[in-house]
Amino acid sequence: MNPVDLKLYLVTDSGYYDEKRFLDMVEKACRGGVTLLQLREKNRGGREYLRLAQAVKEITDPAGFRHKFQKLLRFR
Repeated sequence: MNPVDLKLYLVTDSGYYDEKRFLDMVEKACRGGVTLLQLREKNRGGREYLRLAQAVKEITDPAGFRHKFQKLLRFR
């Protein structure tokens, strides 16, 4: 098991932005060196959360990010 790299840990909150701006900010953070991303969305239900998680995964999964990042998904 790989150790968790906590050098730059991002905990998200999309409540202040529309989804396009939020995803743009996530991508910029990833390009800027985030080593751990936690998608923490207290105000989103199951399907809505899953849809957003899939959009974030599309950002973090490309070859340039795949092995650099660890992602945490928090389910209630």
